[in-house]
Amino acid sequence: MRIVYFNHNVIGTGTYLRAFRLACQVARHGHDVTVRSSDLAVMGGASREEMAANDVIVAQRWDNHAGLGTWRRLKATCGLVYETDDDLFSVEPVNWQAYSKYSRADVQDASRHSLEVADLVTVSTPHLAEVMSAYNRNVVVLPNSIPASVLDLPAPHGDRPAIGWHGGASHGLDIQIVARPLRQF
Repeated sequence: MRIVYFNHNVIGTGTYLRAFRLACQVARHGHDVTVRSSDLAVMGGASREEMAANDVIVAQRWDNHAGLGTWRRLKATCGLVYETDDDLFSVEPVNWQAYSKYSRADVQDASRHSLEVADLVTVSTPHLAEVMSAYNRNVVVLPNSIPASVLDLPAPHGDRPAIGWHGGASHGLDIQIVARPLRQF
């Protein structure tokens, strides 16, 4: 089976957890999997013929009206999977970068339509599955995870403990919650 995964970001947690790791797992089962950026500035886009050559199209946050015609036409020949790990319909202003895009009515409309057309919607949490089930009845939770081998990595040595974090502006409030206790170290 040929599967192409159009990832929303070129780099980032979602790219690693939701695209590359998933693609590796699916490829281990004998499928031909490609991960590409959906950012036209980065990849230059994909032709309709190139996309139609796949059996399944997985698109993370397909949220632009310009691509909806292609998305609808591909449904005739490909399985369509809409993938997201965020509630794009309830972005708070504190998450300024995402809010500037996902608070726009045109982006919400395109996202909603893409969800409705998809054959399957994959999300990261049960709560997000509930939210997305308003737009599509076929929603599956694929939880975020990290490989167990990460726990075997050597810990850095220094005078103070090392604490790592990776995420976008949506996690600003999370960091505020843990900032005070972390300052003790």
